[in-house]
Amino acid sequence: MVDMFHKTVFLLDHTLQMTESCGILLDLDSSSRTSSRSQPQQGFCPSFISPTSKSLWTCVVENTLEYARILWDVFSDHRLIRVLLSNPQSTETLNGWDKSHQNLVFMCEAFAKAGPPLKNAGAVEIGIKSAIAALGEPTELQSQIMEKNKYASKVKNKGRVICFTSYHLESDLQEYFLNTLIHHNKTDAAVDEILPIQECEFVLVSLHPMGKERKPRISTTGFRNLSATLKAELWVTGADMLYEKVVDLVMRHHDLVITSVTGIPMKEEQNSTSSSNYDVPLFHPRMPTTSNTNIN
Repeated sequence: MVDMFHKTVFLLDHTLQMTESCGILLDLDSSSRTSSRSQPQQGFCPSFISPTSKSLWTCVVENTLEYARILWDVFSDHRLIRVLLSNPQSTETLNGWDKSHQNLVFMCEAFAKAGPPLKNAGAVEIGIKSAIAALGEPTELQSQIMEKNKYASKVKNKGRVICFTSYHLESDLQEYFLNTLIHHNKTDAAVDEILPIQECEFVLVSLHPMGKERKPRISTTGFRNLSATLKAELWVTGADMLYEKVVDLVMRHHDLVITSVTGIPMKEEQNSTSSSNYDVPLFHPRMPTTSNTNIN
């Protein structure tokens, strides 16, 4: 069965605005952390490295890979991910629907080759067209279904697009997405190799540096039906809250829950004589439950 979770397209804004600092300071000076736990050794010389900050782009890459990591660690079925970069004048595709592209090694190498965002302003409208086109491409599973059922040239095709950008409300991206989807189903899907999209979800995540909301302000909206084919939602979040939002998305999209294993002893340092207890969260599919069951 081809369901909504079969295809997920990540559309990442790869333009100038994503080079902005996320506003979260990172302390890279290990000497300050070491001296807080023990006395420095004789001859120790601190490095005095100033705290630095990641860009919005780095936050987006890290959390896209985290979504993919959770998905691929938990499932070994036909849940596939595509990643597209929306450049100022074009769209760059980092991977395909092939199973050989569905792993972190492949994706990390692809991100490394793509490099940082281009230093030109741009919008994600170009990327939206490519994301919908990617959903229209048949996967290996869909091709197998079409081959087995020779009387049906088309197969059920559902999927979602998750877009990370820094949204300024200069245009209505949800309305643009809907119009592009309608055009795809009327025109592009007339080609035999392209599938129409019967159901689609568009998740728009507007990212801003910590403590610096975009103006004019836009507010988070829950799922709303834009048409019989498209559902859309908009999330506005700071860089410091992006991880929690991505975890929430992957859990909702794939019906996951978290079970915490508590009190695991771990040594903080190799030569440490003491250990601390940690809690480790485990992601897993929601277990089926039964009600009103009599146990004899």
